[in-house]
Amino acid sequence: MKTIRLWLLGLSVLMCSVTGCSEYGFPGGGTDAETEGNSDTLVIEGEPRSPLSVVYIETKNSLLTNADCIRMEDGKPAFDIAVIFAGNINMDANGEAEVRLNPGVTELLENNITHVKQLQEAGTKVLLSILGNHDEAGWSCFESYADAEANAVRVRDVVEKYGLDGIEIDDEYSKCPAQSNSRSLIWACHAIRQAMPGKIIAKALGVYGGGAHEDLSYTYEGEKLSDLLDYGWTMSYWGVSESEINSYLNNGFSTSQLGEGIAVNLDASYSTSKENAVAAAEYVRSNGLGILMFFELKYNSDRDNYLTDVFEALYGQNIEISPDCLENSGYEN
Repeated sequence: MKTIRLWLLGLSVLMCSVTGCSEYGFPGGGTDAETEGNSDTLVIEGEPRSPLSVVYIETKNSLLTNADCIRMEDGKPAFDIAVIFAGNINMDANGEAEVRLNPGVTELLENNITHVKQLQEAGTKVLLSILGNHDEAGWSCFESYADAEANAVRVRDVVEKYGLDGIEIDDEYSKCPAQSNSRSLIWACHAIRQAMPGKIIAKALGVYGGGAHEDLSYTYEGEKLSDLLDYGWTMSYWGVSESEINSYLNNGFSTSQLGEGIAVNLDASYSTSKENAVAAAEYVRSNGLGILMFFELKYNSDRDNYLTDVFEALYGQNIEISPDCLENSGYEN
């Protein structure tokens, strides 16, 4: 059952004094109401922006603190959620799925955890992306609910160890046979929701063949994927993905759960042109969608102008980029 969020600023003052809310409108931790995850519980929170801005930080190329270098003209962070890219889901020696951290992510979380805390203290939620990694472990590879439960415990342990706000599921690059278990993803999401009910679960939504990549017809214990995910955003970087968004809307997702994705890594083959990025921002804003996702902040001579134009289209506000703040090297350098 979906969480019904009522963005009522007046009531939020009273409720936040009881339940604890962050300055920028996400649930606080530690109350019984919030441990129900994405449920029928009414979560009365501070008034957030709508839509939210999400940024991925590739730890090989950029510092996580880059997400804090960009502020709105009112001084608040430009990005509501930062996603560490990426941890991996791999097969261990016993044939079970485990979470592995590549050298860049390890360097960030083990030796630069203050970078995570800096963003969180500013009001930005920090998620860990968990990505398939070319073996037979993966989000679509679980053969039973028990396997998904075991994985959920491992995911929870990583999130709790580093004080993260949740995870992002990236179901790519796994090599289980044809990724043919359509029930695997719903098992995985249900098990993770049970294991860490107070955390954010987001997903990079697959865009293949003009519709949803995920099989949205399955339920587990009466819950659909739309009941278990807080947010999902498309990876269609070459233009507005209206048909894909409609696939999810027709299968239980709300507009506030969904968003478009743009690739800001401007020198890559899959980057989004500024024209298309502005169009995506305008589409999100005009259609009441909940998220615009930015993949990477790699340096390019036009990056600052690019970001300025996109945020103007999304919020009608200017941004301020701190001088000499955006680092162009990551944690592996």
